[in-house]
Amino acid sequence: MTWQDIVFSIGGLAIAWSLTLTLRNPDARVPVSTSSLFIVTLSAFMAAFATLGLWLSAVSTAAQVGLWGLIAARRRM
Repeated sequence: MTWQDIVFSIGGLAIAWSLTLTLRNPDARVPVSTSSLFIVTLSAFMAAFATLGLWLSAVSTAAQVGLWGLIAARRRM
């Protein structure tokens, strides 16, 4: 584990926390196109982190992908 992995994972978890706040807010109106773009982009980041052996970063990015998926699904309801 490198210091970069720790920094990226802490940042990723902070972003994931902010996304949970978006999910908890019933008035949040994030467009599906925005969520979809984040899902695709973060999935590429997740793959890159994994191939570099930055496993904590890959996991925190996977959490973000999941949360963006929930935001998109909620918007479609």
